Amino acid sequence: MLPLVLLAAPAWKYFHPTHSWMEGKIRDQANSDLAPAKVKTIHCDVNGSIADCSFTMSDGHSFTVHVTKSGHTWTEQRAVQVS
Repeated sequence: MLPLVLLAAPAWKYFHPTHSWMEGKIRDQANSDLAPAKVKTIHCDVNGSIADCSFTMSDGHSFTVHVTKSGHTWTEQRAVQVS
């Protein structure tokens, strides 16, 4: 049973790639632009060459960012406040 569990983590990562680098980039930009508030939570849903990221700030405001890929470069649009 243990070998199966040990193999599950790499397999899960392969089939469910994370985009933590994108979340980190957006987090850093939001922390800089919206200081002194800080990003509390962030999540990006990636579908091919587009991504939609949502984040909530420590002051309670929520934002969404649309990100597009051209070649090997991801470019985020301006964040839009949703609450």
